[in-house]
Amino acid sequence: MVKYAAISENRSPNITAAPTGPIQLTVNQVGSYTIEFVDPDSGDTVSTRIAYSISDSNVTTLSATSVQVNVNPTSTSITQPVGLILTDNKGGSTTWTVTADLCSGCSNRGSCLFNQLRAGQLVDASVRLVECECDTGYTGNDCEQEVDGCANNPCPAVANCTDLTPAQEVAQNRSFICTCPSGYETLGSKCKDIDECLSDSSNTCNASISTCANTDGSFSCTCNTGYRNTDTQTCADINECTARTDGCEQICTNTIGSFTCSCQTGYNLNSDGKTCTLTDAAVCASSSCVSPASCYNSNGAAACFCPPGYNLLSDGVTCNDIDECSTDNQCSPTSACENTQGSYTCACAVGFRLEADMRTCTACDSLHWGAGCSNLCDCSARSTRCDSVIGCTDCVPGYEGQNCNNDIDECALNATLCGVNAQCSNTQGSYDCTCLAGYTKNSSGVCIDINECAAATDGCEQVCNNSPGSYTCGCNPGYTLTNSTHCTDVDECLLQTDNCDHVCSNTVGSFRCSCFNSDYQLALNGYTCKKVANASLQACIDAGLNCNQGLCNATASPPVCFCRSGYQLQGNETCIDIDECAQNLDDCNSNTSTCNNNDGSYTCSCNSGFLLEQSDQRTCNDINECDTTNNCASNAQCTNTFGSYTCACNQGYSGDGQSCTNVDECLTTPCHTNATCRDTIGSYTCTCNSGFSGNGQTCSDIDECTTTNDCSPNAYCTNTVGSYTCTCKSAFIGNGTDCKALQGIKVKMVFDEVYSPTKYQTGSADYQILLRTLEDFYRSYPGFYRIDITSIENGSVVVYYTVQLNTTAPENETETNLSLYILNGVQAANNRLVDPGTGTATFTLLRTPDLVIGSVTDIDECLRNNGDCDSNAACANTVGSYTCTCNSGYHGNGFRCDRDTTYRVNMTLDVVDPTPYQNPSSAERVILTKSLTGFYQAFPGFREVVVTNTWHGSLITEHNVRTNTTGANLTAHRQAMKEYILTKLKALSYVFSEENVYFPVLGTPTLDGVVLKPCEVFGCQNGGQCGTGNRGNCRCQVGFSGDLCETKVGLTQDEIAIVAASTVGGVALIVAICILIAVIVYKKKKAREEKLKRGSRWRNYLHDSYGPATGIFHPKYTPYWQHLGRGGLASTVSGSSSRGSSSGSSREDYLHRDRFKSMNIYDNNWRGDQSDPDIFGWDTLLTGSLDPEREFRISRPKLAGGRNTAQIRLRPESNA
Repeated sequence: MVKYAAISENRSPNITAAPTGPIQLTVNQVGSYTIEFVDPDSGDTVSTRIAYSISDSNVTTLSATSVQVNVNPTSTSITQPVGLILTDNKGGSTTWTVTADLCSGCSNRGSCLFNQLRAGQLVDASVRLVECECDTGYTGNDCEQEVDGCANNPCPAVANCTDLTPAQEVAQNRSFICTCPSGYETLGSKCKDIDECLSDSSNTCNASISTCANTDGSFSCTCNTGYRNTDTQTCADINECTARTDGCEQICTNTIGSFTCSCQTGYNLNSDGKTCTLTDAAVCASSSCVSPASCYNSNGAAACFCPPGYNLLSDGVTCNDIDECSTDNQCSPTSACENTQGSYTCACAVGFRLEADMRTCTACDSLHWGAGCSNLCDCSARSTRCDSVIGCTDCVPGYEGQNCNNDIDECALNATLCGVNAQCSNTQGSYDCTCLAGYTKNSSGVCIDINECAAATDGCEQVCNNSPGSYTCGCNPGYTLTNSTHCTDVDECLLQTDNCDHVCSNTVGSFRCSCFNSDYQLALNGYTCKKVANASLQACIDAGLNCNQGLCNATASPPVCFCRSGYQLQGNETCIDIDECAQNLDDCNSNTSTCNNNDGSYTCSCNSGFLLEQSDQRTCNDINECDTTNNCASNAQCTNTFGSYTCACNQGYSGDGQSCTNVDECLTTPCHTNATCRDTIGSYTCTCNSGFSGNGQTCSDIDECTTTNDCSPNAYCTNTVGSYTCTCKSAFIGNGTDCKALQGIKVKMVFDEVYSPTKYQTGSADYQILLRTLEDFYRSYPGFYRIDITSIENGSVVVYYTVQLNTTAPENETETNLSLYILNGVQAANNRLVDPGTGTATFTLLRTPDLVIGSVTDIDECLRNNGDCDSNAACANTVGSYTCTCNSGYHGNGFRCDRDTTYRVNMTLDVVDPTPYQNPSSAERVILTKSLTGFYQAFPGFREVVVTNTWHGSLITEHNVRTNTTGANLTAHRQAMKEYILTKLKALSYVFSEENVYFPVLGTPTLDGVVLKPCEVFGCQNGGQCGTGNRGNCRCQVGFSGDLCETKVGLTQDEIAIVAASTVGGVALIVAICILIAVIVYKKKKAREEKLKRGSRWRNYLHDSYGPATGIFHPKYTPYWQHLGRGGLASTVSGSSSRGSSSGSSREDYLHRDRFKSMNIYDNNWRGDQSDPDIFGWDTLLTGSLDPEREFRISRPKLAGGRNTAQIRLRPESNA
């Protein structure tokens, strides 16, 4: 198209050559087009530019009169035309535009079809998109997609479809490949199942324990009795004993594929092979076994044993049920374990069935569903699949409810489902829409009006008028409808609807007017008659007639006046109106109209609801107000009636039809109990509540536990009506959707109660009181959740339970904290736990509770208050108890620890050979330690003696004496120790002993390096002074004696002086007294010296009578016996004696009791067996060794030689 525009006196450039449309453009390809032009005005210059600013387009100048338009479309979104504007230098311009067909380029996977527009493209558009013809393997408007050869599932049902790449499609001339899966073979275009059971080589079933069963595409092995599937093709032996499916009353022994039952000792197996009968009733007559425990003969004594599924408690008579569900069971992962007394059961989830082994759950096959797969899938055409849990599901439209058994009444759910022009009829699983009379279904199934007139099915004789859903027949002018379809001629003359002035003549379908005579002429309107000049009218005048309507019949004789139609002659000249209404001459239908008289005629006025038939002006036809105008509300149904109409509110509305308001159907609860009603305009909807499925009229509970729920894997799902609950499992805590593991600490408590299996049976009143009491005890522990009692056993009442805690603390930390809590709690409760419910029931602990950690049952008592050990002691936990050990420097039982004070004492002992004593492990050293221990034993608070060192001279012994000085004054205590040592030595005459070994003390001991002098320790009395000799005793004044001068032995110097001064014979008396004192002193001195000399002699002789190695006294080490007795022994001794008794002379006893007794080495309380003493001779005594724990009767030796023999030797009695 070329437009011209020019300014005055200038002409625009002319296009001389240009492409005519449409041009062909391709995205991302340059299209070049040459435009040639001239300017009519010579001398004008022409410039060019692209019209409409199309991007990626430009102009190349070829010459002064030609250019090249270059177009490079980058997308298919171009809508503006391709154009060029030519403008001369005077403002004149010409625009060239051309339509274009644009191709996307087909993604380089096809060809452009420029002769074929895409669907929806307008022919007259400036730019039109064209179709692509895609290469093999590609599709889409722009060939942008690869063809999915498997999209329409072209392969047989079980075959695998593989989509081919475009290159493969070209090479193979197909878009997909069908391959049969494993277990099928290809037969033509189908896959046939391979029956693997036909050949042993094609299945892996063990024929000795299973049977092969063919399945679609595979096979399964059906296990023989006594075996079960570990998978569908493997069978394994069922251990009926551990699975508890054996039924044995006492002992079960598994065998391959079966089992055997046997009985305990004292029972016989019954003929049923499972139960046992007691044969040794006598032993079990007084048995205390508590049922279900039974008695048997155990080596002649009654003993109790439990049936399978129970453990015998520590009381030996009571059985405790084993909870296999919390320990070890053989329920398959798809089943739930339920503990029973003595056994357990496996319950399969819905959609599984329990196998014959009573432990394995197998999914329902495709024909069964529900609990135990007990329901048959009879879905027929009601659903698309049978679910193993809920049965028929994915209901096809028209069905709902469980198993899709409920037909949906679609018509009741939606009154307008079929539209206003159809009637809805429910059918099984669907509904039908039947068009109302006068309507028919179009291709979309919608009922539309039938145009009976156009279809010529109306039957109307003349005129057909179509209306929605119906039609009416009418007649042509001059006819009237005598029935619904037939038209008859209207006699307008008879009905006086003709309007003729003079004469009306009816014709078929019309009428004709004429005048009476030639005096009148019919006017052009066909109705009116006009007078004409005519002599005949003069006759009427001459006759004196003055007709008021001017109508005279002059031809009559005589002439007469006549009247127009609707009038009658009154008299000779006057025409008066005929009242057709009053005279019932009208044709008005009194039921539908009213007659109205008028001048010369009448009219019929139709009643309301009727319309006058224009063709006869007499008939009133009923008006169908429903097709025209009515007052019915828009939500009402109009129904025509004869002469009127009625309005009825549509379903879902209420009112008089002229005013309709929406009815809230939800107020009448039209929906299912478990559905929500929502009112809509003119209707309502029912929607099943959450947790239910259905159409709202019928709602079925959804078992979310078998379908979809948000319960934690560590929670139990419980279906409820319309919902479900999640409850954390026993060892977890949370809201069910989020369950955290509880931390369980096992505890053992022993109560002072009388045990009875029935009293503390799970769930009993006493059990509940105990549980309540324990929970109250732990209630204030942070994170406490609950108590799980695991067992209650005999031995008073031994309760094992687990404290379940909500904590994330490390388990060892929890064990420590809980132990401390328990220890504090039981102490605060004084070992008595009180039932919070009654306030009176109490449980008294017999011992400290224990934690059960692994195989160790113990509680660390040291956690609380250092185990009540002394503050100067260390508490050490032990299994079942603990110990308190005093710290270094203290001693005691740990609960009380006293302070120790150690004194370092040196004593010089008179021993012949000090060497053995220097060995800490020698017997001599042991005896020395015992002797020192005995020496200090009586000192208050004495703990022990430790010999720290010995050295020669005779035997210098350094030892530490450890004593308890708790609460004591150390200075006073040290003084007491000094006094004790000196007092004890004095009492022992400075000799202490052990096992007949004597240790004379030489000199004065030292204590912590200080010499213990009596005169310094005790202090001298009566004016005595501390001396350097005599073991540090006091030097006494005259008249006093004793180590401390404590004893008055005569007159003191003061007393002598007084006596001398007061009497005449004082001098003599003083001399006498002095002599007396001197005698007494002399005698005592001599006696003391003799005693010391004698004691020294005895010690010297007895020293050699002790074995050098053993330190045991024996006569064979004393060769000169005459020195042991005063005056020797009798030459002849008869009889025998035992130590502790004597027979014979006193001289014999003197040897035993006098000499040895004086040295404190003879034990007169002889030990041994008096009834069976050993008798032996002196040869045995001299050469053998004697058992110090036995009593011996010794035959006395006979002396060889006389009494005065210088050397008396012992010899055996046999040689006397």
